[in-house]
Amino acid sequence: MRLLSITVRNYRIHQNLTVTFEPGRNLIGGRNESGKSTLVQAAHRALFLRAKTGGKIQKEMVSTIHLSDPEVVLHFEAAGRQWELEKRFAVSRGSTRLTSQGQVTLLDAEADDGGANLPAHGSSQDDTPRRYGPGRAAGSAAADRGQPREKGRRTFPGIP
Repeated sequence: MRLLSITVRNYRIHQNLTVTFEPGRNLIGGRNESGKSTLVQAAHRALFLRAKTGGKIQKEMVSTIHLSDPEVVLHFEAAGRQWELEKRFAVSRGSTRLTSQGQVTLLDAEADDGGANLPAHGSSQDDTPRRYGPGRAAGSAAADRGQPREKGRRTFPGIP
């Protein structure tokens, strides 16, 4: 999997920010409190949390400046295809859309679970089951609650 771009809207300090990633390594730099960690957190939560989330986690995403639900759009490549994952985080109004070139669009709960069926990096099989959809990363929910992760390295399946 390779991230192509991320757009965050109404997410903490970001009203509407798009970052396009180059192949290889990318460096995110800026002054303190400029939203660098927020950008990374937004990508993580788009990949691993359900859109209809609430409580402390959802409240941490909400902007105190921009009055709308937090949204994250990720464009990425996986298994030779380009994908778009769009999430609007809200308790009951949350929504998810996962689309790929020439594929059926998955919505909401089906899209939240859709990443579990994406082939791993380098795989040519479209039906290879993988468990890296939202809520599937062991330890990620614990980290969001401020709890220590289990011992051992946590990796995104398919990425060395």
